Amino acid sequence: MPLRIEPLPRMAGHLSFMRTPCVDISQLKPGMVAALGIAMDSSRTGSAVTRFGPTALRETSAYFGSHFSSNMKAAMDIDRRRVLDGGLLSGCLVDLGDLCIEALGPQCAGSEIARAVAAIASRGALPLLLGGGQDIATAALDGLGSDDADVTALIQIGGESLTAAGSTPVAWLAPAAPSSAVNPRVGARVNDLTLMAEQLKTMQASDLLERLVACIGGHRAVVVLDLSAFSASWHGMNGAAPFNALGLRDVRKLMAILGRLPLAAIAVTGLDATRSGLSIVKTGQRLLVTALLDLLYAVIAQARAAGPVLPN
Repeated sequence: MPLRIEPLPRMAGHLSFMRTPCVDISQLKPGMVAALGIAMDSSRTGSAVTRFGPTALRETSAYFGSHFSSNMKAAMDIDRRRVLDGGLLSGCLVDLGDLCIEALGPQCAGSEIARAVAAIASRGALPLLLGGGQDIATAALDGLGSDDADVTALIQIGGESLTAAGSTPVAWLAPAAPSSAVNPRVGARVNDLTLMAEQLKTMQASDLLERLVACIGGHRAVVVLDLSAFSASWHGMNGAAPFNALGLRDVRKLMAILGRLPLAAIAVTGLDATRSGLSIVKTGQRLLVTALLDLLYAVIAQARAAGPVLPN
């Protein structure tokens, strides 16, 4: 039987994030982005099946495998409307699989997530947490030492207000809550920031970058990308709150800006893979991965510019 040299069909092969290699933490190198699935139920009412989020995101990411495969140099990226130079993420993005936290209570699971994030960061890699509930972001902050003001800031895109240590700078962009809602952290310090969706749509990129830099104060930031940040009228997501915030183009512009900041971790949240309505579930997953790619490319470009630690 001849060896197959063409890319595998999307339904074939081992399911990893964007068909990237599955590795162990010991194989991580500085500058890498390490995807880690957090199959944990959210503690919030109505979100008891977010443990399927990592698998759902990996399944959807198979459609974007050409961004990793060097055999796909003539592929067309329909989202960016240009021919794709395949393999741009090769050697930079890896998958650690899912963290084993089955049957653990929220507190124990949070401790395991914190330890895993700390282990990834200690090797100079950037943790990319694939999950559903926002609780994973709070655990990531704990693992990165968020109680130290010189270590970590928090940047939320969409979602609900997260719990963070009092010294952690917080930027909350396009929150899922109504505009009248108050983030309890905002106003506590001059470097906290909340911007609603309508403000983000009209703000110049340079102005937004300046405000984010001032907010995080030079600290490394944990970016939380929540599905509620997106608005997509053509498939009905905006008909069921809280899908009423930003269009994909606005989120992608935001991702490119965030990629210019010093990042400590990325968490993808808000995905309930069992939500009724195939168009809502599948389109939401595609929106997340499409926007996430812009952030990953920006982060990897920064890492390559910093030194020859990643392959060209």
